[in-house]
Amino acid sequence: MKLASNKELQEYLCRLTAELECYGAHVLSRATKAASAHAWDMSTEFLGHARQALRRVRDEESMLNDKQRADLLAVLSQIEDAMNRRR
Repeated sequence: MKLASNKELQEYLCRLTAELECYGAHVLSRATKAASAHAWDMSTEFLGHARQALRRVRDEESMLNDKQRADLLAVLSQIEDAMNRRR
């Protein structure tokens, strides 16, 4: 999954939030929802919140299917690359 903008990242976080809610992962869904709320903050701050939430999902959620996990890892990799370029 390749994202082209922070808007697309925000939309992805909203979709993931809904998926996590369906799995009953309420704590993680709150983390992704909170991260998506930062979409209108400075880009670096938004990316930082998104990275933190997605790392948590990666480390704690075992119910994601293979495609969902691959998408999550791809998005997380894009965020990490973007954050590394800004240093």
